[in-house]
Amino acid sequence: MRSIQELIALAKAKPGQLYYAAAGVGTNPHIAGELFNLLADVNIVAVQFKGGGPADMAVIAGEVGVTFGNISQEIGYVKAGRMRALAVTSAKRNPAMRSCRRSPRRHRKDHCAATRSIPVRRRGAQGTPRAIVDTLNSHIRKVLTAPTS
Repeated sequence: MRSIQELIALAKAKPGQLYYAAAGVGTNPHIAGELFNLLADVNIVAVQFKGGGPADMAVIAGEVGVTFGNISQEIGYVKAGRMRALAVTSAKRNPAMRSCRRSPRRHRKDHCAATRSIPVRRRGAQGTPRAIVDTLNSHIRKVLTAPTS
């Protein structure tokens, strides 16, 4: 896989048969992966790991095909050739990942996308009614700020 477009095409051709690594339920990679599913209208299944390290190792080992990680966590693997960055989701190209394209506007939300690792940002599809965006934002904030038990 060499681009976000290829990932989306594969995911649409094989709904529910592709897997992405997440660093645990409710973590940034998990939320980014689910948002990617929503925005790209695909079904890539989350596999939860006990942290980003084990999630990355599963991707590198080929146990899981993709992750939606933070640039700071994935850059070393990308530079070492152990992961391929597909896209970053920031508004501007990230200086640390100059060779990595930005994801299409409708799929952006401040994460890094790579096979064997993917960064992606959280954002609603273009034209999403403001009330839905506000409701989604409210729920995400509640989850992210809830006390841990």
